[in-house]
Amino acid sequence: MGDGASNSSHKPPESQYENDKSCDRSLIAAPGKQELYAGSGVYISCVELHTILAKAMGKPQELLGQLVNYFFDDNILAKSVPLQESRAKGKNVLDQRIIRAIIVYSKKCHLLWVKENKVSSEERFDWGRIIRNKCITARRRLERKLKRQ
Repeated sequence: MGDGASNSSHKPPESQYENDKSCDRSLIAAPGKQELYAGSGVYISCVELHTILAKAMGKPQELLGQLVNYFFDDNILAKSVPLQESRAKGKNVLDQRIIRAIIVYSKKCHLLWVKENKVSSEERFDWGRIIRNKCITARRRLERKLKRQ
């Protein structure tokens, strides 16, 4: 599970990562970790990010969902709402810095995928709804688990 933050602002020497293709060397923040996008302050393991990107296969909703699962477990998602505006009674709001970084990164990856594959994408995604659905699914999964016990 990711921690979403790094204690170190020290950037290691570029040469340590010359052969590491799973990381964007311009975003390396600590050995084996990178920022989702420059200035986000949200860090993820290079290996995990590479795995998530491979699983998503150019599907923005899948990428977003995988990143949400990396940064938040079912217990947190079940007790939360994704956006400040949708704050429900008794629910916490997910860390907005992480949510914003996940959404921005997913959008950037989607645009790059569209450009690289020379396809037109007129799809519009309700990113907040996708994360809200992840929270609802986590809540239902935990409820089913409690009923079985």
